[in-house]
This record gives sequence, C-alpha cells and structure tokens, in this order.
Amino acid sequence: MKAWEIRNGDLGLHDVGSAQPREGETVVRVSHVGICGSDLPKLRLPNGFALPEPWRPGHEIVGTDPTGRSVAVDPLVPCGTCPRCATGDIHLCAGLRRIGWDVPGGFAEQVVVPAENAHPLPNGADPLHAALADPAAVAIHGLRCNPIASPGHLAVFGAGTVGLLTALYAHQQGWRVTIVHRDGRPPFDAVAKAVPAAFRSPAALYPQQTFDVVVDAATGAEPIMCYADTVTNDDGTATAFCYCGWSADHATPEAADTDAERHQTAADAAESALAA
Repeated sequence: MKAWEIRNGDLGLHDVGSAQPREGETVVRVSHVGICGSDLPKLRLPNGFALPEPWRPGHEIVGTDPTGRSVAVDPLVPCGTCPRCATGDIHLCAGLRRIGWDVPGGFAEQVVVPAENAHPLPNGADPLHAALADPAAVAIHGLRCNPIASPGHLAVFGAGTVGLLTALYAHQQGWRVTIVHRDGRPPFDAVAKAVPAAFRSPAALYPQQTFDVVVDAATGAEPIMCYADTVTNDDGTATAFCYCGWSADHATPEAADTDAERHQTAADAAESALAA
C-alpha cells in the first residue's frame, strides 16, 4: 500500500507493507485524515522533534473497518494498567502512545488501531465532518474541565480549529463568546458568519471587556496566559488547552509600572505568541 512518511528528514509517498493487525487490533481503510496544527512544525522541521524513523503522521482519522462501518479513530493508546488508566484519565498515562506520532498514523491507505479506538459514526454522519472528532473532543473536554458551572462570558484565544470548535460548543452550552485573533488577521467572512461569537484582536479587549473564563486554544505560551490574567475577572479562571512549544524573548507584564502599561505589554506579547 501507499503511505506518506518522513524518511531521513524528507516527506515522500512510499510503498509500504500492508497493514497487519494483532490480537485486539483492527484495520481501518482511511477515507479522510486531518492535518493538525501540531503536525505542521514536525512536517516542516522533523529533525527538531523526537520522531520515529520513519515517521508516518496523521491522527485525525476517519475510514471504514473490516465490516464496512464508518469509524472515527481515537488516537490515544494508553497502557490500560496504570493508576491513571484505572481512573479513566488515559490522557495522563505515563506509557501513552499516540497514533500518528509514536506509532504509524493515517497518512496511508490503511492504518492499524486498537479495535476499541475505532468508534462507529452515527447514522447519516458525514465522514468528512468526522475528521474533526479529535479536535472537537479537545474543545469539549477542555471546557468541561472549567470549574465555573454557570455559563457566563468566555474568551477563546486562537481562531484555529480548536478555538472555533470551543466557541461553537460553548455557545451551545449558553456561553457568550469572544474569540481573540491576531491583529490584522480577522477570520474569513464565512467563518465569522457561521460561528456565533464576537471576534476581537488582543489590543481591543481591555479595559472594556473582562471575562469569567479565558481559554488558550492556540499555543499554551506564557505570554498568552499572562495576558489572559489581565482580562479575567477576579473570580474567573484561565486555562490552556494545548502547548505547542512556543518560546521567544518578549517583554513580560512584570516589566511595566501601571495597569495600562502592564496590559499593553501583555497584549503585545500575546499578539506575538498568536503570530508565532
């Protein structure tokens, strides 16, 4: 079969052996696979990451199982025996393996996955839409972890896939949502019309707006979280959904003397982080 792999630092389409499942595994014939934001830096600079050789990416996978059912694949493969797994916190498993990172992913005609990781799609579900199942799970889980029970005013940093899915789910749950995007990079008109949220740049928020909950769905970078602190209500919360390894030498809010200066410094740093 054919598969896209990084070999010796180069991405190419290769002939590879057919998928051979072991006990407890199944083969998914891939129909759709997403390119996650976390894949992009690895594809561009593979030598900067601890990747298997060869590396076959693709963890947002949809396809059909041997019975012909359409399935979406959970990319997390826990050990199943540790204390974290026993409590259901499989994403915290110390022995966690990830399809499309530690083991071959879905950039291929077929992929081997644990049978329990292949989830049948609801009747009538579009497999193309189901490729968003993994980032949607991140968005939903992240918001459910928020300790504030009653919906209020939510700010989402990042207008990418996870940020937009967070906004959609939050609106469904009754939140008023503001999405914070890069200065000079507003969303496409179609996105702005489809997503029930206000869109603002970092500099346009304070002091007019503060929020009950702020989530970073973009970088997990320290400047974003510092800025989130300046626009979160005193009894609110700020949460990072992801960490993409952003780092740079930017000014931090502590370098400023007044609230206004602290906010402007934080806003500038947040803008740099969103643009990185």
